[in-house]
Amino acid sequence: MFAHVRATQAISSAGTPYAAVSRRSSTEAPPTPAASFAVGIDASPKKETSAVNPTSAQFLRHCASRWPHRTGGRALQRAAQRGAYEGLLAQEMCEADSEQVHLDMDRSAVEGLEHIYPPSLTEAHLQGAIGRVLHAWCVRRPTGYCQGLNFVAGVLIVVLMHGVGVWGEQGAARAEETAFWTFVAILEVLLPADFYLPPSMAGLQADVRALHQLSRTEIAEVRDAQRGRAAVSPDEWHSVLRLTAYKFFVPLFVNVVPLPTLLLCWDRLLLRQPPPPRATAGAPRLGRCVAHVQARRRPPLAPRLGEVG
Repeated sequence: MFAHVRATQAISSAGTPYAAVSRRSSTEAPPTPAASFAVGIDASPKKETSAVNPTSAQFLRHCASRWPHRTGGRALQRAAQRGAYEGLLAQEMCEADSEQVHLDMDRSAVEGLEHIYPPSLTEAHLQGAIGRVLHAWCVRRPTGYCQGLNFVAGVLIVVLMHGVGVWGEQGAARAEETAFWTFVAILEVLLPADFYLPPSMAGLQADVRALHQLSRTEIAEVRDAQRGRAAVSPDEWHSVLRLTAYKFFVPLFVNVVPLPTLLLCWDRLLLRQPPPPRATAGAPRLGRCVAHVQARRRPPLAPRLGEVG
């Protein structure tokens, strides 16, 4: 028990970008793009490398414009038949998904999200939109719902509604449909196909193994444990990291890091075009963030990832 506590404390103080920003007070100014996110940032345009307020209306409008295209959501929406979203909503979810979605609707709050609501958006309208997006997803991919996706849907809907020029029922409906196809693109295009696939969620497990491998080289306490010079055993580290990874990865960092940091992380690192083939050629499945890190590190992580249990 105490060893697990010491391990958790060491992770929090290890200097990772997420540990650093999570201690930021809610009264402090929103964070600027940290150097930690540089692994996923292109050299252009230069204006994006300056200080950014991720909760400003301008930044949110840019996200509403960029994310559907970057993720491939806009392409999926154009490829679908007209009325495809409404057609999914007209069908019934399977009983298992229906029960879980209804349970999660009462616990879909995202800390700080109300501060970036666009004008005229109400809590009731947001809850209804989240429910419809999840309903359509569950019809498209039966048994494909995982607890935590409700948070992802909520953030997407609020951000993409900033792309509505003139607020009204039609504009809100278009933004909701765009949020759905962006949500689909994240789960079907950007993430491994089996990331949320029950029962093993193999794609998620691959990212957990990648995090464990990174921790062995980047966190001093883990290196000491591997060499037998720490009070915490390697097995205990692995257990703590696994639990931490699930909490981070399943909701894609929502409610784990402050909302401004989340928006920057999604915009600069997660919701981007896939890394070039040379970053993952011959490698086992890698999370997008890890693939970006691997592309800029030496020696490469890929040959060693398969060794991590």
